Amino acid sequence: MPDQAPQNKKTLASQQMRQKILQSTIEIIGSEGYVALTASRLSEHANISKGALYHHFANLDDVRMSALASLLTMFVAAESDDTASFGDFLDASGERLFNRMKKQPVAMKALYAFIFQALVDDALKPQIRALMMQSLNEYTEVIGRYFPALSAKQRSRVVLILDAYFGGAVFQWFLLDDEAACLAGWQQFSGMLLDTLQAMERL
Repeated sequence: MPDQAPQNKKTLASQQMRQKILQSTIEIIGSEGYVALTASRLSEHANISKGALYHHFANLDDVRMSALASLLTMFVAAESDDTASFGDFLDASGERLFNRMKKQPVAMKALYAFIFQALVDDALKPQIRALMMQSLNEYTEVIGRYFPALSAKQRSRVVLILDAYFGGAVFQWFLLDDEAACLAGWQQFSGMLLDTLQAMERL
């Protein structure tokens, strides 16, 4: 049987290089802005040649979308957990969000740089919308598990409200620079949301 070790090492090295490129992409966009990402800047930041860059990615758009997918997984996608109630789920979600903004501010800023770029880039908008809808649908399914009596339309509207709050919370976190106020605001909002959902389900 052929020795698979060399092939495995090659695959691992390729995966590590892709991750290095994506991390450099996120760092550039998150600290310098979306338009700062060029093949030359990325090659310089990641300390690789352009040939190596295009060996692992088809083009710069491929790099951008792969980095965006990584960011959405990191910050936006609903995480599976075994919380006993929707209130516990909200507590866990808020804690994850604020902890990540505190520990990974550059990555969070990169995510929002992508979102804002989509407002003026018609070519980017459909791709970002598709990735965002995937994560919103995950949250819709979570709400359905806790509140099965709600209609699909009601669940979708709740998710949009939740998404709008998270978007505003990010701005407050970075622009107002008041961590305590952000945390207190989340506690109040999540409590009101829970009360509203419980009332809706009783109707």
